[in-house]
This record gives sequence, structure tokens and C-alpha cells, in this order.
Amino acid sequence: MKLARIGAAMLIGILSLAGCGKEGLPDSYVDGSDFQYMQAAQVDFWFPVQKGRDGYYFLQNGFVYYYDQVSDTLLPLCNKAECLHDMEPDETRMKNCNGYINSIYGGDDPDTTGIFYCNGYVYYVVADDGSKRMGLYRVADDGSGRECVYSWPEGTGVFANWIVHRDVMYYSARIYEMVDDGEIATDRFEVFSLDLTDRFAEPESIYTTEEDILVWEVAEFCAYGNHVYFRPQGTYRQSEEDGDERLFQTSYEYDTEKKTVSAIPLPDGITEEQGRVDVCTFWEGRLLFKIYSEDKELTDTTDVYIADLDGSNASVFMEDVVQGKCMQTDGKYVYLSNGMVFWDLVAQNLRPMPPLTFEAYDGDGRLVDTFLHPHPGSFISARPVGDGGGMYNLTWSREEKELQLLSYDKSKIGSIGGAEIPVKVAARRKLGEKTYIYQRFFEGENEEDAAGGQASGAGI
Repeated sequence: MKLARIGAAMLIGILSLAGCGKEGLPDSYVDGSDFQYMQAAQVDFWFPVQKGRDGYYFLQNGFVYYYDQVSDTLLPLCNKAECLHDMEPDETRMKNCNGYINSIYGGDDPDTTGIFYCNGYVYYVVADDGSKRMGLYRVADDGSGRECVYSWPEGTGVFANWIVHRDVMYYSARIYEMVDDGEIATDRFEVFSLDLTDRFAEPESIYTTEEDILVWEVAEFCAYGNHVYFRPQGTYRQSEEDGDERLFQTSYEYDTEKKTVSAIPLPDGITEEQGRVDVCTFWEGRLLFKIYSEDKELTDTTDVYIADLDGSNASVFMEDVVQGKCMQTDGKYVYLSNGMVFWDLVAQNLRPMPPLTFEAYDGDGRLVDTFLHPHPGSFISARPVGDGGGMYNLTWSREEKELQLLSYDKSKIGSIGGAEIPVKVAARRKLGEKTYIYQRFFEGENEEDAAGGQASGAGI
């Protein structure tokens, strides 16, 4: 791989994103308030872990768990003295725990919504029991209370991905109107913002997809400073005479101060036929992205660019990068991994699977180290790389029949040399055999999930 140094520093449903900046906050990363881009699980843009004021929060098996790094304890996020939390054998009583999250998909997969920490609260989206209404909930970061922040009208849809940033939630909704014969007259997506500090606030539309685009979803949401990013995915509407379908490949940036939405420009010399801006992340206050082409194979190469937060002044950061590799950052290293290649092999049900491999680069694009992830799990994607405080992975141990929080030693990066990154068990939580959670994940049809597929990763 050739490297170039830089000179300067659903679907019928709702896909949600939060990232609107508040007045007075800097156009940089604010810890405790901002979207935690380093905790994103690439490929699926899922968020099973968040850093709080004094520890980390994990989503696992329908519960939010809190990990105290000082005492190495792992507990459900609930301070009710009489509550048995995840030790409860009765499902109805278990749902009264402040740390319990009901699934938006009717209870089949309670970990699909993700969680977000922002200014003292952990946010999540669920379907209210006994109804089809979607609700945004939050739990105080000490587990002292749970409340519904906003409830959408019945039939609004299913959330697929979302983030919270600076006390504002953004989400995309599919808007369609029916005519008398039941046909869809209009069909579009809109992106909305929702102020989480105003109890009486209503969603405000900030973006509507173009009429000539048949949009499947709005995805790849992320945020940094006073900027929010998203990408509609779809094709141009056309008649049969127009020939082959043309993909819509534009990513957008929303400036939360100016209240404007703009397409992220392609770097100079790159045309739409050559590719699109793909999978944004951040490095030293700037935007980092790949150019991705649907006409290329995952194993073909592309370039990585670094630009200002509005996409301007782009320059090459790395050359000849395999376009199927995931790209993540943690403030110290830029990571490339074969998570997307894993995803493709899983989809094709191909074997044998290659090891989940990470490459760590410095700010000049120089390779620092390569290492293997020892716990890729069955739901393959690039694990969150975590922040400077740690890399974790909350998962079930099939052998011990307990929850184990695995901690990966990032201090060894630079000397691993292609081997597995060192790992230890930082905390354990053993559940009784009579508990509802134990029976669900260790008995009957869910045994495969208990074997390692249900993993929440704050580490890779």
C-alpha cells in the first residue's frame, strides 16, 4: 500500500440521528455531550456501548449495564433497592427495571436499537408495550429514573439506526401518501431534528429527498462539532427506456449553526462516475472519508481523503487502500480492518473465514502495527475501537454461563506484530439458572446466541 503524507492538521420506518450543535459550543469534540464516533461498530453503524462520566454503558440482552472501572463491577443501570434486575425470573416484573430495554422488534432482538450517552442520560428507542407507538426513552446515568422523552404517532415505523449529539436527535422518516385505490401517490424521506432539552419540542424537518430519487433508507449518520452527516441510499427514478438503474451516491453535511444542508463535494479530479464519499469518520478536527465505487470489487483499491468538516479543501491521506476495508479512529490511530469483507463472506455463506484483522496507522498514514481480533462473534462487523480510556467487549461466556466484559490492551499496539491483541476479563456477572435472561439465552432455540453471537463491543 502506498501512503501519502498530509501537510496540514425502512425501509418503512424511522432511521434516527442526532447531531445538531448547541449555540456556544465549539466546532470540535466535546466529551460527554457529543456523538461518540470512536464507539461505532462499522458496517452496520450500530452503537452497543457508550462512555459516561465515570464509566461505560453497554447494551446486552435487553439490559443497559454500567461498568465501574475503579471497582471492576458490572451492574444493570437501575438503583431500585427492591429490583432484581436481570436476576428476575418473572418477565413482567423484569420489565419494571430501569435498566431494561424492550425490543423495537417485539422482543425477538432487544439489542437492535443501540444506546447513546449525552449529558447525564443514556438514550434508547423502543416500541411501547401493547402498542405500535415508538418512544424515545432515557435513563439517568446513575440509574435513578427512566422516562419517555418523546412518543411518535402510531404507525410511524421502526428505527434502524440513530445517534444523539449535543442534546439533539435527528432522524429520517419515510413519508408517503395514499390515494383512494390504495396506491402510493408520493414517497420520500425527510430528516428531522428533535430538541431533547425542550419537553414541548416537536420534530423539525431539515432535509427532504429529491423527487427524482427512489430512496431505500437514510444511513451512515455521524456528527462532529457543529456538523451532522448522513447519506440517502437509492436509485434515480427512470423509465424502462432509460436503461440500467443509476445509483444515487451523494453524502450530505448539515451545519447546525447555519441551519444549512449541503452535499459533501467530491475531491478535485474525482467524478460521480468514479465513486462517492463513503463512511465518514474524524481525525484531529477534520473529516476523513473514502471514495467508494459500486462498480469495483471490495478487494479493489481506492484513496482515503482528509478535508475540512464541510468537505472542502480535501487532500489525499492514504493511497491504494482496499475499498472493502472498514475505517475507524480513536484519536491516536486510524484503523483499517477487513470487517466489510467479513460481512460479504457471511452474506455469501462462504468458508473458511479469514481472521478479523486490524491495521493501525498514525496521523501521517504510516503503518504502526497489525493485530488480530480474538473474538469476532457471529454477527460480523468491525468492533468499535473505543476511546483512549479502553476497548471493551461485553459478551456471554458459553463455558462459564456468565456475562464477561473483555478488555483489550491497546497499550500494546506497536509491538503486537500480527498476533492477537492481548485480552483479559475485566468483570463478570453470573446469572441464576431460574432467571428469565438465563433461560432465554442458555436454553431452547437461542443457544447459538449464547455461544458468542450476542456481543456488545467497546473494543475491537
